[in-house]
Amino acid sequence: MSVTQKTQNMVWGLCAARCCICKEPLISGKESKKFHIGEIAHIVGEKTSAARGNSNLTKEERNNESNLILLCANHHTLIDRNPDEYPIEKLIKIKNDHIQWINNNLPQCISCKSNISQFTYINIPRLIEQSYRQGASVDLSCYKENKSLHSLKWELNKVMSAFDLLLKRINFDAISSNKLKVFNDNLIGNIISFERVRFRTRNIHVSNLDNIIDNPTPFSGDLQKDPHIYTSIENFKFILNIDFRWITTTTAFCLFRPSGGSSLFSGLGTITNINYIKQIVTITPLVLGIPAPKAESIYTNHLFNVNQSLNMEKFIDMETAKKKKYL
Repeated sequence: MSVTQKTQNMVWGLCAARCCICKEPLISGKESKKFHIGEIAHIVGEKTSAARGNSNLTKEERNNESNLILLCANHHTLIDRNPDEYPIEKLIKIKNDHIQWINNNLPQCISCKSNISQFTYINIPRLIEQSYRQGASVDLSCYKENKSLHSLKWELNKVMSAFDLLLKRINFDAISSNKLKVFNDNLIGNIISFERVRFRTRNIHVSNLDNIIDNPTPFSGDLQKDPHIYTSIENFKFILNIDFRWITTTTAFCLFRPSGGSSLFSGLGTITNINYIKQIVTITPLVLGIPAPKAESIYTNHLFNVNQSLNMEKFIDMETAKKKKYL
């Protein structure tokens, strides 16, 4: 038996699609046609006649992920032509050191809040899930379950206000998108934050907003058909599937179908999958919106503490201000 496709994918993910010796990325080509230039090598040879093949390992064990290492073509040739210089123990150490290097270079999760001035997308079920994990609650008495947000009309203001309050109360342990340099499966399941990132949109075609159904938008896995927004970071394409139910307003729909082809968003999402061969990171968006102005962030963080109460005794009336020549 040979190495299965599932096992190959595991090795590519574990090694972050980089050579375990020189650390070079092993994906090449343009966005429309990417291909891998890396090779999966055996630590203990696949056959007894191969380099480092003298072992009691079974055929199945030889093709297991634990006995495989990802290399560029040059280093694959090097280790097999020089088995004495690259014995089994050395290759195991090289692989383990490489995995440790990846983990050391993965960005750490930091506590953050959403920096949004106007909501364009609120994934209600996933945000409620996050709030429950932190012991927080949100008042959804004005929301009818499974209804699309756009269909709520004026009640939508109450829903957005409720989530605005929620997001001000809770923090998210998230990885900043601008800190990502290497990718491996340890990123899956983490929340990622986007700060003023420009996204392009695809397959978001709605001729009449009133016809949006309240059922989930079906996703087939075909990016030629599924509605999504995307951006590129470190040569990986970040795909955020868009469920029409969670788009908020008519203005928001326009931002998801911009005439210029792209829109600027801030927000949060959960990393659900990484395809190293196609260099695609799939993300479930939690919340997206128009970025808050940088001046607003500075004001909020440095000039005004929302936890402090105002001292009303320091306020004066107009007459007093005129006498003191403040006006």
